Amino acid sequence: MLQQEERRGYDNKSVLGGVDRLLKNVIDRIPLSSPIRGSILALPARGYASLTPSERAEWIRSVGAGSTTRARTSTRRPARTSPTKPAGSLRIAPGESGGLATPIERLSIRGTTAEKIKKIRRNVGPISTVYDLVTHYPFRHIDYGHLAKIATLQPGDRTTLARVHTVDAPFRGNRGRPVRAVLTDGFGRIDAVWFNQSWVANQLKPGKEFVFSGKVGYFNGRLQFENPEYEPATEETLEDIERGRLIPVYPSTAGLPQRTLRRAVGLALTGYVDLVPELLPEWIRSGLNLEAQQEAISHYHYPHDADDYTRAEKRLSFDEFLVKQLVVLARRRLWQSGPSAPRLVADPAAATGFVASLPFQLTNAQRRALDQILADISAPVPMSRLLQGDVGSGKTVVATAALVAALSSGHQAVLMAPTEILAEQHFRTVSSLLGAADDEGPIREAKSSFLERPIRIAHLTGGQKASEKKAVRAAVANAEVDIVVGTHALIEESVEFERLGLAIIDEQHRFGVVQRDLLKKKGQSPHLLVMTATPIPRTLSLTVYGDLDNSVIDELPPGRRPIETRYVSPHDRPRAYNFVREQVQQGRQAFVICPLVEESEAIEAKAAVQEHRRLSSEVFPDLRLSLLHGRMKPAEKDHVMRSFRAGENDILVSTSVIEVGIDIPNATVMMIEGADRFGLSQLHQFRGRVGRGADQSYCLLLADDPSDEARERLDLVVRIQDGFKLAEEDLRIRGEGEYYGVRQSGLADFRVARLTDEDLLAEARRIAVKLLDENPNLDGEEFRELRHQVSEFAVSRNILLAFH
Repeated sequence: MLQQEERRGYDNKSVLGGVDRLLKNVIDRIPLSSPIRGSILALPARGYASLTPSERAEWIRSVGAGSTTRARTSTRRPARTSPTKPAGSLRIAPGESGGLATPIERLSIRGTTAEKIKKIRRNVGPISTVYDLVTHYPFRHIDYGHLAKIATLQPGDRTTLARVHTVDAPFRGNRGRPVRAVLTDGFGRIDAVWFNQSWVANQLKPGKEFVFSGKVGYFNGRLQFENPEYEPATEETLEDIERGRLIPVYPSTAGLPQRTLRRAVGLALTGYVDLVPELLPEWIRSGLNLEAQQEAISHYHYPHDADDYTRAEKRLSFDEFLVKQLVVLARRRLWQSGPSAPRLVADPAAATGFVASLPFQLTNAQRRALDQILADISAPVPMSRLLQGDVGSGKTVVATAALVAALSSGHQAVLMAPTEILAEQHFRTVSSLLGAADDEGPIREAKSSFLERPIRIAHLTGGQKASEKKAVRAAVANAEVDIVVGTHALIEESVEFERLGLAIIDEQHRFGVVQRDLLKKKGQSPHLLVMTATPIPRTLSLTVYGDLDNSVIDELPPGRRPIETRYVSPHDRPRAYNFVREQVQQGRQAFVICPLVEESEAIEAKAAVQEHRRLSSEVFPDLRLSLLHGRMKPAEKDHVMRSFRAGENDILVSTSVIEVGIDIPNATVMMIEGADRFGLSQLHQFRGRVGRGADQSYCLLLADDPSDEARERLDLVVRIQDGFKLAEEDLRIRGEGEYYGVRQSGLADFRVARLTDEDLLAEARRIAVKLLDENPNLDGEEFRELRHQVSEFAVSRNILLAFH
């Protein structure tokens, strides 16, 4: 380590915490007779840190670690060094140093510890090399300079130094029971609880002092730590507290204490951070005032102060933004540099005739979006456009106008939806808009007034009869069908198009990049339009949909009333049920959404069945209730929706399967059970299933015991009708990692960057555009590492780039 200090120019940063920490840790293991021990003791009272660079160089040579004695000392076993006191199991093994691809076992991490480290879940793959450890970034830091006394703790505080007073451990065989403890510091007491962590009871011994760090909240009217992390209050920890250090907290896994993981990361940093190659050319770093990569990584793990952390965060965030912007922009250029797309120039009479045939007028926002789409598809460059619109804004009408433009130019078009219910809804809507009869077959014919020939529209889903699917596939392959509306069944190999010119994907976030590309390959460079009724914050659209141009329908059709939204407390539940009954007695219909128990369609279905049974027998025995959930067969779902649409049932009890696309103008009440378990975007989508007729509609949010955060979310839905504003709030509250639908893309899985940092993202996009304009393949030595990371990221997401 002293040799590394020499290579760094004696800056006292070769060891996290400084060389004096290293010396303090090793001096007790140096024989009394050793001259090295004498050299250490001869340092000034303030240690190595107080020396000038030249004095440090002379002192290092005096202990035999300088460049003139390196050959003599290279065979010695190096002292164990880490940013915290060694536990005995973590050290660098002699003669086993290597590159960044060195396995973590080479750090002499014990087998069980190494296996636990490898189990840590990350969006960039498991931790297996020292580079993985170096770039395993903390998600927060414990500020040892701001420890609060228990008597002064408030909800939102995080850290205190306390002694364990009592521990209540689960009995053997009842490991699901939480571990509870009472903590004291002489100034007060506080409860602490750990869920699903039975081993905690064996580590917390009454009378022992620990630093506890976690979320302080209320339970039964008393303050309580919830699943806090804890560190033994060792001499070293107390020194960290005295100096007010920022200590990293890492994503971990069961049975792997933070102190153990911290030492492992510290060993990797100490021995290997200097090997991390620089990602950015100097002209980019200096232009944006970004610090060097190695320095940023070190400071992000162990900042000396808040400014250190801010500078490191800015640099690493920019790197993440830049890599992902290069991926989406390069992908867009690859798609548009391929074979020419068909020029879909709409017959003016057809386009005008279709709009004139509508029973309503298009809004200005709809016309603007349609003009942008028609301009794109009339060019030989393949369109790649995102059409955003709030619930009920009329995206389907705009999409249908684009479909008419495609078929009037002699080409076929396809509209793909993520669920069979939504595909059925689109099939019905498109058929109706084009004037086709509402019959039962999978292929309908519309004899419109704006085209000289009939329009044939087909429906294709996985749940159809084999004979129906075969007939549709044959008609599509022979160009006997103009428009096909369906689900994933459209991208199966057996589906072939004669002359596909336009592909439209609804609710794009439900599909992956691979599915989008498979649909594109059904034709030769067809134009692509993707739609979403989930409004997307601007920063997210630049990241997840950065390869698409953006059209926004930000205006609702005239005459649509705001949906009156109310929070219903437990004691108001009977009044809510009476209100639903009153609406039904007036000839209206209602939805009841069952709570999201967990990400399991089977469990959701069971909850819906139970709720349907309870409401039918106990609450609304005099009304007609139907049931809908994702485990039902397609024919059953279709029958339920047709019956409800026809008014044969008063209340539809459903899971989140009706989240998008369901259009029942007579439904005026949306009652959401367990509303606190849904995100803002989902609640807004549920609300959008009503308010589609001329009558006033209502959304009732039921939650028995919402947390403070959940209540804040519900209050936002009550207060805000604008889906775009709610989307921004959703991103602010939950973060991009949990934002609805983001995980499917993988393009917004950031480890450091935050999508709320709009200015830095804009800078990264500007630099990415400049780089690809000037150097499309990122050729040259200065871009070698950047090109490598872009390619690696793209390959991990199955994204094809031109310079792979």
